[in-house]
Amino acid sequence: MTVHYDPFVFYDDPYPVFRRLRDEAPLSFNAEHSLWVLSRFADVQAAGRDWKTFSSAEGVDIDDSHLGPGSFLDADPPRHGELRKIVQASFAPARMKQLERQIAERVDELLDPLLAAGGGDFAADFALRLPVSVVAGLLGAPAADHADLERWYFGMLEREPGKLEVTAGAARAATEMRAYILSAVAARRAGPRDDMLGTIALAHAAGRLSADEVDGMCRLLLLAGIHTTASLVANSLITLAGAHEARADLARDPAAIPVAVEELLRFLSPVQAGARVTTRDAEIHGTVVPRGDRVLLLWASANRDERTFHDPDTLDLRRPPLRSLAFGEGIHFCLGAPLARLEARIAFERLFARMPRYEIAGPVERHFTFLERGISRLPIALR
Repeated sequence: MTVHYDPFVFYDDPYPVFRRLRDEAPLSFNAEHSLWVLSRFADVQAAGRDWKTFSSAEGVDIDDSHLGPGSFLDADPPRHGELRKIVQASFAPARMKQLERQIAERVDELLDPLLAAGGGDFAADFALRLPVSVVAGLLGAPAADHADLERWYFGMLEREPGKLEVTAGAARAATEMRAYILSAVAARRAGPRDDMLGTIALAHAAGRLSADEVDGMCRLLLLAGIHTTASLVANSLITLAGAHEARADLARDPAAIPVAVEELLRFLSPVQAGARVTTRDAEIHGTVVPRGDRVLLLWASANRDERTFHDPDTLDLRRPPLRSLAFGEGIHFCLGAPLARLEARIAFERLFARMPRYEIAGPVERHFTFLERGISRLPIALR
């Protein structure tokens, strides 16, 4: 039977389907959604690098939730570079170094009540809350507003399997977040501040960003900045729940944690895929993908491709890292990758040291999105 993959359907475990795609249909076509799918590492990497053929200008989503103007993820050169440059300094190595102590303190602040209670929901109260506070702090949002930002974040992720249309709840959350963003930027134009919203306000005042672009850029920074870390940490806690010795090994040797983070990113792929639109006919595996067709790049499948990674379905926390596609590829390689890696490293250092034994204490709930793999509820009990 021909393998069939539908990204609009929720798969509890998509990886067996991805393997069949790589083996049987490395370029497949979903006629229902008029969508081509690439699944092998070499093909996905090549398409990710070739922005002239595989354009992001029509959005990288497969539903109608595009962030629109200002989202450099949804732009090609030259506008892509112009937009990205506005906030690039906020993710420079020196800035990341300045954040280390602040992130470590926040990790312990979030862990303390969970450890005192003997456990709790490590998705909502730890894995999500950590990047919300870090990214919101970078933007310059006061702590009193973080709960609203968290609520809007979850609201904007709301989807119904099988449906292209964004839900009413997701549209409402996007509208509320837009109002907050534009108000905050207006306040910084009146009284400049040294934060990322202040940087964006200066660009807006200088005519480098329209109001719509301000909204799109800020929502991209919030959504992308929260999701990867939240999903990576929560999925890692699930995956490592039975791996006591592996966690103890990393607790004894925290210098090895960055390598473990790269393996967890490869193995779990928080962002599972991204879409492109062809600007010209493209021949792949003997088939011509016509100009103007949408192509889905399956990052998660590529990261489990046995043609590139030895024994890819085995999690090896000491695996010598090869370049995975967990943060995308080419000009759209994730701007916030250094921040996500930093948050994950510090979170795992503290988690492995402070909670050496734990178990999943109830049903895990996933929130459904088409291109990501997130957790909304993760009950954990400490032993």
